[in-house]
Amino acid sequence: MSYSEDQLRKVLSEIEAKAITSQRDIGLVKQSIATKQRESRMLDLSTNELSLLEVGTPMYEGIGKAFVLTPEVDVRRRLLDERKNLEDDVNSLSKKLAYLETTFENAKSHIEGIVGPQQR
Repeated sequence: MSYSEDQLRKVLSEIEAKAITSQRDIGLVKQSIATKQRESRMLDLSTNELSLLEVGTPMYEGIGKAFVLTPEVDVRRRLLDERKNLEDDVNSLSKKLAYLETTFENAKSHIEGIVGPQQR
């Protein structure tokens, strides 16, 4: 099956656009993963600091420009919930990253398949 040069150029430009989009998205996802991991480390530090406090120590949470007395149980629960949400986000971003990397590699191999035989 033979394709005209115009058809090959059109297909090649579509595949190149997909590769460029995937490559850009890979960078964004990696950046998001790094941000989520940094937030997770900050939560770990906060949790460790809370574990060093004596039982019954008053804890305050910032709400806008004010601080409100919050029960210790609520603070710990909020930190655990945030930690779980961050782990879930990192897992879903990792899956998205794997998909995008596969898409990019497929597009790259298709480009090589189209361009390669014509250069001979």
